[in-house]
Amino acid sequence: MQNFFKAMVEFKQKQEQQKKRGLNDYNILTTVLKAHDEVRLHSRMIASLLDTKGKHYQNSLFFQLFLETLNANDFNIGTSNITVKNEFHNIDIYITDGSKHIIIENKIYAGDQEHQIKRYIDDIYKLNPQVSSDDILVVYLSIDRDKPSLYSLDDLEIIKNEIFNSKNEKLAIYKNMHYKTNVLNWLNNCKNEVQNITNLNEVFEQYIQVVRKITNQYKGKVMTLKDELKKNIEHYRVAEEIIKSMPAMKNEVIGDFFEEVIKKLSEALGEEWIVEKVGEFVTKYNFPLRIYKKEWKQQKNYILFGFEFDADNYYDGRFGLVGINNSINIQDIASKFKDEMSLIDINFNNSSWWLFNHKLPAEKNFVEQILFYDFNSDDYNFNSDYFVKKVLEYIEKIEFNGNSLLSKINAYLKEEEVAGNNIRGRG
Repeated sequence: MQNFFKAMVEFKQKQEQQKKRGLNDYNILTTVLKAHDEVRLHSRMIASLLDTKGKHYQNSLFFQLFLETLNANDFNIGTSNITVKNEFHNIDIYITDGSKHIIIENKIYAGDQEHQIKRYIDDIYKLNPQVSSDDILVVYLSIDRDKPSLYSLDDLEIIKNEIFNSKNEKLAIYKNMHYKTNVLNWLNNCKNEVQNITNLNEVFEQYIQVVRKITNQYKGKVMTLKDELKKNIEHYRVAEEIIKSMPAMKNEVIGDFFEEVIKKLSEALGEEWIVEKVGEFVTKYNFPLRIYKKEWKQQKNYILFGFEFDADNYYDGRFGLVGINNSINIQDIASKFKDEMSLIDINFNNSSWWLFNHKLPAEKNFVEQILFYDFNSDDYNFNSDYFVKKVLEYIEKIEFNGNSLLSKINAYLKEEEVAGNNIRGRG
């Protein structure tokens, strides 16, 4: 066990050293778009590279390499005056020199649409009456599919590298293309040609990483814990043992912490207050820590000071004023007592359950905050005294200091409850 922890410390140190040396897995493309976005990322990216008049200023270089990758150099499309369009008549990428036509149907994870390939070919024939079957090249681009489905082809048939209709008439040339092999080869060939042009080289590097991600070939530049554990079976077994023991450990840490909190709050607030734990903290939406006056317990509807976790595993903790049940109209309370609330230096960010709530930092597990961190800084040694202090500050502002806001609200709810009972009694 000691060797395991020593190895993990060394791993974290190496990982941090790699990051300091500039290694990272940052990718500008996947920062703004999802890696599998067919239309906005892949179709547009590929089209921009194939455009011989594009702002990469490499003329037909990338387009020629694309044709070579497809083994389509004999298609004889003019490269000096081609037009490249996205979503032309719903074709993902359409390329033409006026006489020759390339249809690229781009599929990442999406399925084929009904009669899709057939419709595209029909549209080219309708728009270009003089076109022949040798003037149309259909490229089916996917991660690893063999060819379009019958759902997409309708009554068309692919025989070798040609597409035929039901009358056995040739309609177009066909090429299959895979991201996993062909696209990566094409991108690497393009990158090799422009490796001395810094910005273009980086563009290709970034896009190559995206393609590797969608084809499950990406390996991060910074070493990962997964890779480290795969090297040593004993380290893997120790890690598995730790994972199994973590839930019980976390529950124990939380339990001990709130035992101290309840004891200290009870001492600070006095006998007229009840501070109690109701149920388990890891359960969402039940405010298990409740703080209220004994007299409020006698009525059905009241608002109390509560604490809960809004997410499993002790994340998204919040403290504030919350209704004991959902029959309390928090919006009506906020409206009726808005003048009193305006006198108190608190943001009453009311919702359906909460009159106000103070959220703990969501990016840190609460157990970590107890063991290692302060709520509002990276100072070490956070403890129950800090938590009790913060809770008491809110209680002071709302209920003490001459405000008695919560007592007024609960008195109002009791009056409403009594009035309702009287009406039902007379009925």
